[in-house]
Amino acid sequence: DYDTLIAMPDAPDEARGEAFRNRGIMKAEKGDILGALADYTAAIELPGARPEDRAASLNNRGVIRMNMRNYDGAKADFYAVMAMKDVPEDIRKTAADNFDIVKLK
Repeated sequence: DYDTLIAMPDAPDEARGEAFRNRGIMKAEKGDILGALADYTAAIELPGARPEDRAASLNNRGVIRMNMRNYDGAKADFYAVMAMKDVPEDIRKTAADNFDIVKLK
């Protein structure tokens, strides 16, 4: 249960970052866009989150921002992923593709 893990004060940041990202995905799928944005932001800002969780959360937040017509915010999120080190290539490519879409807006 993501809520339980996130609420555990002694849970490692790596686990909490993944839980925030996954809970954000679930919230987005259920239409809770603001909740998803909050969870993605929490994963991004968690100091010990794994780079792949931070990158995926940035990409997911960027997609939501793009859909909300916050193009500058979306561009910033996608660019941040592209600038990160130690990010899986599939996440970096997705961010680059999304950046190419939003830069035309």
